[in-house]
Amino acid sequence: MACDTNPTGAELLVATLVRHGVDTVFGVPGDTGVVLYDVFARHTDAPRHILARDERHAGYMADGYARTHRRIGVCEASSGGGAVYLAGGLGEAYASSVPVLAITSDIHRRSRGSGAITEIDQEALFGAVTKWCRTAERAADIPALVAEAVATATGGRPGPVALIFPEDVLEGHAVAAVPEGEPVLPAARPGAPSSPSRVSPLIWRARSGR
Repeated sequence: MACDTNPTGAELLVATLVRHGVDTVFGVPGDTGVVLYDVFARHTDAPRHILARDERHAGYMADGYARTHRRIGVCEASSGGGAVYLAGGLGEAYASSVPVLAITSDIHRRSRGSGAITEIDQEALFGAVTKWCRTAERAADIPALVAEAVATATGGRPGPVALIFPEDVLEGHAVAAVPEGEPVLPAARPGAPSSPSRVSPLIWRARSGR
């Protein structure tokens, strides 16, 4: 997906997902994510969006996609209740080490601490069901954050990760390089240990006849 010369954060987010091979996003639209859905609708080469029954199902669908395609699954929700429901849909993926990228929008940064109706500490919320969670504070940071999220979800012991985007960050403009990447699983497949010192003494004696 090609970005404008001065793209919004939402355009940078979608362009980075495309460059990382993401072709499907499961989610439920909400008020803080309107600008993101505008990009989905405006660009025909954006990832296909599949509407879920609710945000929990978006998490389950991304989990199932990751298991059957052996690549990261992506789901999306808005702030408040949407994020709470989505967290409930990530527990199984977390327990089963399935790589899922959860994308959520959040209230405007100027509204933090004001008692906004959908305000919630999303990093604390997702802390129990993800291996990594970050909030984008600038539109220019979005490509690097997405790249780190995909690498973290698919690397080491795979698992869900979460990226949180305040609505003013999605609306803001920035110029940033959009890297390429692969959302495949596993990102690396280390070989089995070959040194006898790493093998159980009982197994080693059985193999050597001692």
